[in-house]
Amino acid sequence: MRSETRLSQVLKKFDYSDKRKNSDQLEFGENNEFTVEIANDIETRIQAYRLLYKTYVEKEFAKPHSSKMWYSIFDAHPDTATIVVKEGDKVRGALTIVIDSSMGLPADSLYLEELNLMRIKGDLVSEIISLGIDSDARGGTEILEKLFNFSYLYAKGIFGASKFIITVNPRHAVFYEKKLLFQRVGFVKDYDRVGGMPAICLELDLIMLTTLLETPDRISELKRTIYSNFINVKESKKVLHAIGSCIVKMKHTELQYFFVNQRSLFKLSPKWMLDALKSYYCHLNFDQLFVDDQLEIMAIC
Repeated sequence: MRSETRLSQVLKKFDYSDKRKNSDQLEFGENNEFTVEIANDIETRIQAYRLLYKTYVEKEFAKPHSSKMWYSIFDAHPDTATIVVKEGDKVRGALTIVIDSSMGLPADSLYLEELNLMRIKGDLVSEIISLGIDSDARGGTEILEKLFNFSYLYAKGIFGASKFIITVNPRHAVFYEKKLLFQRVGFVKDYDRVGGMPAICLELDLIMLTTLLETPDRISELKRTIYSNFINVKESKKVLHAIGSCIVKMKHTELQYFFVNQRSLFKLSPKWMLDALKSYYCHLNFDQLFVDDQLEIMAIC
């Protein structure tokens, strides 16, 4: 109860007059008890980042941090989406996806050569940078399926992405290859972002996946994968409309809270990356984020 009280104190400091509603949430579960949506308000983002933090700390992919949240500078990009599955108001699963831009992708730090080859070929690459499911949640497999379905619709349906990439521990690579049809890219490398653990980059051809999903004679090829129950782009106009209406930039207060107060990510990021990010927030004075003291109370969270 104490942590909920502190969270409530934080939330009261934010302006909810224009809080965005996910009007066409995708419901699922035996009694439609779950919804899948994009985290586009401070409360949902905090819950999602805390779930991801818990997941990564337990796996020793992340070191403990006072914020108890897991996110990166790429989460500030307006095209980055954290997709969540909720049971009531509680986040049970979260997946963050980054669309390639002038900021690049997190995996560039390890696999720049391989990713540049994709870019040269004309691919728009999207990267799944974090994934977590509440260990206490029922129906973990279905939650995973819906997170990937929504991320596919987001990347392919909204932005026209042609590739998914993800860096995973080599021990988990076989699961992604068999159940999600990913293929290996490059070699195993040590990844500082996950505590120096070994990582391998995997890619998924979204054009190939779309062809399989939309071709009745070939849908059987997906029988043993999580895609067998996917909503494809052609069938999902309503969902795509809902997704598109929920894509919003973080507000000044959210940027300051996450990237200045809770984690000093703006100060720690290279200038070229921060300059690229600023270009997406032309209406904001980024310098003011570092001197405005109105959110000092956020330290209680």
